Amino acid sequence: HTLTQGFTAPVRDRNGGIRQCEMSAHRISIDGEDCVLTIARDITERQLMQEKLQQAATVFESTAEGVMITDTRQRITAVNRAFSEITGYSEQEALGRSPSLLSSGQHDSSFYLAMWNQLERDGHWQGEIWNRRK
Repeated sequence: HTLTQGFTAPVRDRNGGIRQCEMSAHRISIDGEDCVLTIARDITERQLMQEKLQQAATVFESTAEGVMITDTRQRITAVNRAFSEITGYSEQEALGRSPSLLSSGQHDSSFYLAMWNQLERDGHWQGEIWNRRK
């Protein structure tokens, strides 16, 4: 039987540092004696990553620059509000489509090839593109 489950508590580690732990306590019987089994899972790193992810999401949504995220198949997986305001494409209209929907004809194929090569190599690309609006 679970006594309590899923609460978090600060726990001091052997070096004196504080770690955030997810705790649960279960009633068990050992050799006929009632005992409490307490399980603590260190979630400090997970909480730090969640905080960083939330911070990145805030920046993504609040920046005035239009941002699009694509997958490895060159399909749009996310856009921010500024992207929609700049291009005229809503998030729903852009998701799943190729970024070529914005192609203005101002750049040749070597420009896009270099951009996609850098994306594959470095995981990101930053620059300016002449795009067209919806």
